[in-house]
Amino acid sequence: SQLQAENNPSSGGLSSATSFASLVGNDSPQAVLTWEGVSALPYRTRSLAYSDKDDVQDIEVVDHWNVSADPSFQAYWSLEEGENDNIKGATITGKESTTADEANEDDDPMDNSEREGSEPESMYIACYHLPVILTRDLETSSWTACWSESLIAKSEMHGVSSTRKTTWLGTVSNIPVQTLRDPKEREAIRKVLEPMDCIPIFFEEEHLLDLMYLGFCKQVLWPSFHNVDLLELATNGWGQRQKSTSTSDHVEACRLAAAEAHARKRSGSVSQEPIKQVQSDWDQSRLDSWWQAYIKVNQTFSQVLAQLVSGGDAVWVHDYHLALLPRMLREIRKETDVVTDAKKAPLSSIDESAAEEGTKDLVRPVRMVFFIHVPFPTSQVFRELEHGEALLEGMLHADVVGFHAFDHARHFLNAAKRILGLTYESLAGGLIGVRHRGTKILVTVSNVSVETDIIDALLVFPSVEEESAFLKKKHEGRSIIAAIDVAQRLSGVSLKLLAFERLLTDYPVWQSQIVLLQRCLIPATRRVDEADTLREVRSLVQRIQTRFGHNVIDYEEQVGSVLPIDQRLAIWTAAHVVMHTPIREGLNLFPLEYVYARKEPATPGIVIASEFSAVSAILNGALRVNPFDIKMCVTSMDYALSMSSGERDARRGRDIDFVSTSPSGLWTRNVLRDLNDATDQSTRTEAVGDGSPDSILAR
Repeated sequence: SQLQAENNPSSGGLSSATSFASLVGNDSPQAVLTWEGVSALPYRTRSLAYSDKDDVQDIEVVDHWNVSADPSFQAYWSLEEGENDNIKGATITGKESTTADEANEDDDPMDNSEREGSEPESMYIACYHLPVILTRDLETSSWTACWSESLIAKSEMHGVSSTRKTTWLGTVSNIPVQTLRDPKEREAIRKVLEPMDCIPIFFEEEHLLDLMYLGFCKQVLWPSFHNVDLLELATNGWGQRQKSTSTSDHVEACRLAAAEAHARKRSGSVSQEPIKQVQSDWDQSRLDSWWQAYIKVNQTFSQVLAQLVSGGDAVWVHDYHLALLPRMLREIRKETDVVTDAKKAPLSSIDESAAEEGTKDLVRPVRMVFFIHVPFPTSQVFRELEHGEALLEGMLHADVVGFHAFDHARHFLNAAKRILGLTYESLAGGLIGVRHRGTKILVTVSNVSVETDIIDALLVFPSVEEESAFLKKKHEGRSIIAAIDVAQRLSGVSLKLLAFERLLTDYPVWQSQIVLLQRCLIPATRRVDEADTLREVRSLVQRIQTRFGHNVIDYEEQVGSVLPIDQRLAIWTAAHVVMHTPIREGLNLFPLEYVYARKEPATPGIVIASEFSAVSAILNGALRVNPFDIKMCVTSMDYALSMSSGERDARRGRDIDFVSTSPSGLWTRNVLRDLNDATDQSTRTEAVGDGSPDSILAR
């Protein structure tokens, strides 16, 4: 079960806005919080009901509201009263979770060293972009490297790299192609990354990575995984320009085309005039080169990994860029016939027993996690992918497939069932397994927070304090609504601006009291999408400033995929509200970063989070909105700006424990513990055929 507390005025019963404000509002300073009073807050207990309807297995999410006997509610109340400190930092789930304090112990969730004469297996992290920043001194031509801001970068807080050898593999980003062509520069990069246990992967083909990353990943997989189907791609300009007309007005273009056709028909010259060749929006022939590049990159990663790993090692593959890698790695290692219980069957005994029985060589497999950090689409959208079945097969060759949100995991399970005909079932401990390749693959959901040690150190940096003071001075007398978004359509920036414009229109009192501080990032990964989005956003910003004055919006653009953390923290410490309104999104840590930056003794801030974002299921104190419902967004902004200090503090209290005690190192340990559970369930020695899709599906 997943237990959450969320604000939902439509849930029935007492409204949180009314009941809580009446208890702790400024007009009732003498009010005493009681169990009955706090239990009036809409508090959701989410349970998962497994059902078989018309021979189709499905999972139904059932919401129960205001259940005062809910143990998680009691734990929350105990935290408020300070009666039970042992609960702090723990999460009540289907199985006992690990707290940050427990993670301080020197335990390795994948430690198999109890086998006599053995050492802990190594771990290999495969990611398309290495989580490092490389810089080259123009005078000395020497390279330096440091870890970037990334969930998969080396973590000093509860990281597993201190207990086992951990190696990162991936490409290096933001380095000119002509530089990487030089073998001396490649060798210099290898040497500077070697002390960090990072192995860079280079490609000889000049345009291979562009075809794979900017082509197949960003033009095909990225929109599809975010539930943008082929019809939207073809008709709504998702990455394609109108080539049939020079006018930018599509309505006018259609009118001119219709008038031209009517004129040709009246003149009788329809058949005589040559037909102008126009590329069809449905033509997917361009996908061939993208798909081949995608295969080539995944093959190269799997070949490098195969030379490094040994049986029993842990391999963690990150994100949709490398969806084929799990299957390719097993095929290269000939893991058709496998033994998965590394504790019971050392590699030497496997080979000897296989020889005695005269069977095929049994290969002790690697243990593999495939984790997706973006949403996973519905099965209907996923089926539109020309190579969707191959992608699913690749993912399902891992032992654990992980997601950040339950909805994404549910879509994956439905796709596996409806495309590959695979069934899933509930396992002990609240886990879900998919039966495939003669075994069960665990499908897990796990969340992660920010690196609090880094934020604590940076909050006292002079640059953060000075920039925060500058923003407060610049917008003196105004409450700041802050937002940092990628300039792409699914970020929902335009919808946010429309809601802000409506707020200023319907609530004129705010026109002189608030400012929207909007920062748009331009990563240049979906260039047409970004150009169209920026054009629309700039137009809306200009329209709002023309109508209400330039002081109501502080708008800036920055090239790059991320705003430096010191600049972000300056914005968070100055902002009263953060508005996060993506249309579809995986896990974005910016709202969690904001909550932690506003921890005590700072004044608590309020997060307005889109219900389509994964973070809305994590932050129980956030105001959840539908970005398409402009009126709801306006009401939520007005409510957040006028919220009492007591309710602000209570909403922060719902989230601060998780945000403060769930760094990436602890998340890594929990995921590896799931991997250990998955691979130690049983010993699998039966053959699974020749490894072809037909033989696998035949099972």
